[in-house]
Order: sequence, then C-alpha cells, then structure tokens
Amino acid sequence: MKPKVIYESLADCSETLPSFGEGIRKEFCLAFNEMTFCNHGSYGVCPERVLNYKNQLIDLMENRPDCFYHYGNTCRDLYDDSLERTASFLNSDKKDVVFVANTTTGINTILRSIPLDFNSVILMQSYTYASTACTIDEVALKHHADVTKLDVHLPIKSEEEIVDLYYKTCSDNRSITVVVLDYISSCSAILWPVVRIAEALRELNVVIVVDGAHSPGQIPVDLKEMEEAGVDFYVGNLHKWAFAPRGCAVMWVRPEYQTAVKPLVTSFQLETFQDKFFDQGTQDLSNYLSASAGLDFHKSIGGFNAIHGYVEPLISWAQEMIAEALGTDKLEIPRSMEAPCMRMIEIPGDPMPHEEEIELNNSIMDKYQVVMQWFYSFNGRRW
Repeated sequence: MKPKVIYESLADCSETLPSFGEGIRKEFCLAFNEMTFCNHGSYGVCPERVLNYKNQLIDLMENRPDCFYHYGNTCRDLYDDSLERTASFLNSDKKDVVFVANTTTGINTILRSIPLDFNSVILMQSYTYASTACTIDEVALKHHADVTKLDVHLPIKSEEEIVDLYYKTCSDNRSITVVVLDYISSCSAILWPVVRIAEALRELNVVIVVDGAHSPGQIPVDLKEMEEAGVDFYVGNLHKWAFAPRGCAVMWVRPEYQTAVKPLVTSFQLETFQDKFFDQGTQDLSNYLSASAGLDFHKSIGGFNAIHGYVEPLISWAQEMIAEALGTDKLEIPRSMEAPCMRMIEIPGDPMPHEEEIELNNSIMDKYQVVMQWFYSFNGRRW
C-alpha cells in the first residue's frame, strides 16, 4: 500500500534542477514577483516537489484511512523510513530520535520531563529564544526551582571566551543542574560552540539541553559527537533549513533519559520511546513522513558544500554593503561564530520597545514589500 510517488527519485533529480539564483526560484511556491523575501529562518520554505509528495500522502490517507493508519502499517513504515533518513542526516541512531511538531514542542517536552526541585537552578543566556525562556520560567515556577541568566556582551572575541564564561558560571554556582544552550540563536544569528561548551561542563555533571531550532540543514549536525561531548538532549526544526513541510522537527534524547521523557500528549501506555511519540491519537503525520523528501532535495542541490559555497559569499557581501550604506556595524563576533545563512546588521537609532519594532517591520513590508526578520534590540543597540 505504499504510494508510488516522486519520493524515491528526489535524491537523483539534480540534473533537472536549475542552478542557484533566479533559476531555482521556480522550485518554490513563494510569490517572488510580489516581494523581496529575506526571512527564510522564521518559517522555512518548502520546495514544490516536497509539497507534491506530502499531498500524495494526504490523498492516500484520505482514500483509505484504515489501511493508512492501521492495516498494513503504511503510516508507520513511512514514518520509520523518514525517521531513519533523518537520523542518518544528523549522524544519530534512529532509536534515539523522534519527530515532534517544532522546537518549541521539543523544548517543552524535554524540560517538563527533567526531575527538578527547589534546589535546582536552570541556566539560560541573554540570547535564549523567547518561547524557550518562557518555558524555562514556567517549569521552574512549577517545581519551585530558580532560573539564572548568563549575560553575554558584545564584542565576543573568541569561542574560548564563551566556553570559559559558561564554565566559570557553572563552577561558581554548583546549584546549576540544567543548562539550556542555543546552537544558532534566532535573534542574533550567533553560532555557539555547543560541543566545546558541553565538553567543558561534563565534569560538573549538569544536564545539557541544546535548542537547535536553526541548525538542521543550515549546518552539519553530529549528534554522536554531541553525545560524546556530554549533551543530553537536542531538538531542531526540519522545516526551517532542511526543506520539510512546516510543523516538523526532530528530538534526540540520550538513551539513559528516554524512559523518563514523556510526550506532552498521553495516548496508549506504550513501552518504547519511539512508540510513545508515534502513537498520540489520530494525527496528520504527512509533515513527518515528508521530512525524508526534504532531505533528498537538500542533497539534490549539492548539500552543505554547494549551499554554503553559494550563500556565504552572497550574505557576507550583503551584510557589509548594507552596514556601509547605513554607517553602522555588523555583529562583533568571530568568523567561526557566524551562522552561514543568517546575519545581523546594526540599525541606526536607539533601542525601541518591541511593539514599535514590530510596527516598523510591518511598515517596511507594506510599503516596500520586503519580508525580513523583526528588528531586535540587544546589547544596548538595535539590529
């Protein structure tokens, strides 16, 4: 009962794809003729080929729902195959990963599964994503735990400076039990040295959670390397940079924690880690099943070497050009901490309330049809 669709040929379609630049726009459904699109990071962009595969899965589900969900294990077989491909892409064992709807869901699942009490302290930092920070605050309140924030100031001169800052903070405060690390910060586009930080903190026996929302597909992720370094949990979106349909993320859990990690929705009392997250009542799982097609597309356009080779020189040029035109600066961080597909530029003027930042962003969209990330104010400046 498996559908005969484009899925199996996506990995070999490179000869039919146009080169990067204007030609490849036709592979996507974006209204390029109506706007200048500069915000791939918020919601991602799914190729039309992948959406076609997703829609064929939906047709199969609607045509024969009982066969799709139950008889013949069509849905579970496709799920397992997509999960296997995703695990391989992230250099992980399939048994250690599951699909979740998004990074926010994964972070909630992880933090609500970690045993905490009034002696516990959760460490986040000044660039932690807002929804993650809200989750940390809520979980801490529920368990009467404390939260501390690591203030990271610009300029950042080296990765060693960040590693030392985390180590000193945790060694000076041995009550810190959970450390939440960003891989690539959403608001700052900083690529943090998470493996080096984890290695430094390993002797302190803290639980390390990596918020990798922007990492799959943008940078090579090696979950086995993270595990060896001391990372305990990781979650990252596949719909941002890995071309999956929206509402698709992957969560990795160190084996010894898998029994304790429970999905936010309880369905049947299933025994295995993967069964618990697969079977959560009747759902449209087509986004998860299509993740493998998104990864095939990523491979078909040349993978990381081709993507970085095209994007990094272009985005570096644009960052320098705009900063020079505005008479401002780019983010003062080492080259090794610049994300390959996201960059920040200082905007003239003083920091403003968040509501005014949104209003300014919306006015640029309405007046100039430029879609971009919101303005952010941090480190006493506006970006």
